[in-house]
Amino acid sequence: AHCFELGQKVYVVTGDKLRSGVGMVVAMDFRVDLALVAVERETLTSTVAVPLKLPDGPWYGVGYPEGEGPQAWFGEFLGIQRISNLPRGRWAWKLKKGRFEHGSSGSGVFKGGKLVAVATHKNDTTREIFAAPLHDLQAFLARVGKELPRLREASLAGLVEEDTAPHHTTTEIQPAGDTPASWG
Repeated sequence: AHCFELGQKVYVVTGDKLRSGVGMVVAMDFRVDLALVAVERETLTSTVAVPLKLPDGPWYGVGYPEGEGPQAWFGEFLGIQRISNLPRGRWAWKLKKGRFEHGSSGSGVFKGGKLVAVATHKNDTTREIFAAPLHDLQAFLARVGKELPRLREASLAGLVEEDTAPHHTTTEIQPAGDTPASWG
């Protein structure tokens, strides 16, 4: 969520760089720092499942640090950690191999080949990477999924227009009070 504005059009390139297109930010939740970008199905080259429970297998992330990628990173899982400017805990990893720099926000974290978290930021001093954990990702998708048919129809129609889609075609879930600043 810290990377986008609701209703923003974004240029989308698939991880394998085989296709590109335009997407639109249709839902955001600042409590868990997640956003959903709607893209036309023809833009996708594959999809990744979000599991109901944490699978076995190694942890790894894939992102675009400094706009270069896709690049994988590997880390030692540290468990849940509290971050002062977020109301909910984050999963954390000590970076062991690879890069996580500006541009890696929103990158997937995988375990057993399944998407289990979305990375949001890193502490440069401790080399720790933080991500919205599986249970927050599942809850966000469940909340947004209830509105998905309406969001998909309205936002994809909005992609054809010159201006961004009207505000009523998007969903924002925001806590009371100040929202966190951008983490880059």
